Amino acid sequence: MSMPVVKDTVLTVSESGGEGFRLLVRLYLQRTRREPGVLRCELWQRTGGPPAEYVLHETFRSEEARAAHVVTVHHRQFAEAVMASLVAPPLVAHFSVLSREVMPPPLPASHARPAWERSGRFSIDWSPAKGRTQPGSPEHPRLRVLLQRLELGAATETRPLAGRADPCLVSAAYLLGRETAEVLGRSLIRLDLAADAPCVIESQEVLIDARLFSEKPELTIGLLVIGLEENGGRDVRRAYQCLEVPEALRVWAPTASMPDPVTLAEFAESRGSAALNAQPVELLLSDQQLSQAFEDDAWVGAALHVFTISSESSEAIARFHLGTKPDANDWVVSALTQARR
Repeated sequence: MSMPVVKDTVLTVSESGGEGFRLLVRLYLQRTRREPGVLRCELWQRTGGPPAEYVLHETFRSEEARAAHVVTVHHRQFAEAVMASLVAPPLVAHFSVLSREVMPPPLPASHARPAWERSGRFSIDWSPAKGRTQPGSPEHPRLRVLLQRLELGAATETRPLAGRADPCLVSAAYLLGRETAEVLGRSLIRLDLAADAPCVIESQEVLIDARLFSEKPELTIGLLVIGLEENGGRDVRRAYQCLEVPEALRVWAPTASMPDPVTLAEFAESRGSAALNAQPVELLLSDQQLSQAFEDDAWVGAALHVFTISSESSEAIARFHLGTKPDANDWVVSALTQARR
């Protein structure tokens, strides 16, 4: 019977590469934990040790599982990209487990927000270190989403808006497959109002900036935008955290006579990718409807835009209508999506 194999990799991170390193590791852990042959995948830091020294600890069911892991696309991409954040080559050690009795149970995929993430704007870029790109390797597209403007108005002309809003936009981009949704990046944008609503805010804030590593000639992207009026801030942070777990999210049209929540991938299949405007949606997370669950901050609305990226560069404006209730504030977000080869 095959025994588990442990791999420990010591990574010494440069002072300037700390944030980029932690974002790369976060995505690597997310993908590696989905492999059936992986029992454990964690990032360690020695107590009292150098602050820039980390240990990537991985446990595989067998030597065959370890060998299958090292040829995966996400392992190769991580091995190339992480070198830009290191001050020395990684130190790798392999161990064979002699007794199963000391093995911990398999580590489930974490749905908690990693400690190193901060409330702010970030994206993940798997760009390899300079000089490490293999000759003849294909150029991977880059997805950028820029906020153009936010229109704040009333859902009905007869009802004035009460008070000044503290608008926040929580966004996430996903790479969608037939049955899968993978996080490409998230952002949390807080916008300043120069006047009470109704008004228009012009902006050039970057919502998403991510490199898409896939060999497919056509990629399906889902761009989800949530609008919130921030008061205490707890629900804003919660919304940001929720977007990290697309497998737990379900969506449906708020105008549907009978709600039928579906996954992001199923929504993309039914919606298609020809529409220029996003579809308003309700969000369900672990049997909880987010628009009804938020109390600390005011839910405005959410919309999901599905589009494709082909072999050629493209650019388009998408509109996200947030807020479909007559007694609530009504926002329209205009965002520029750019795909560059």
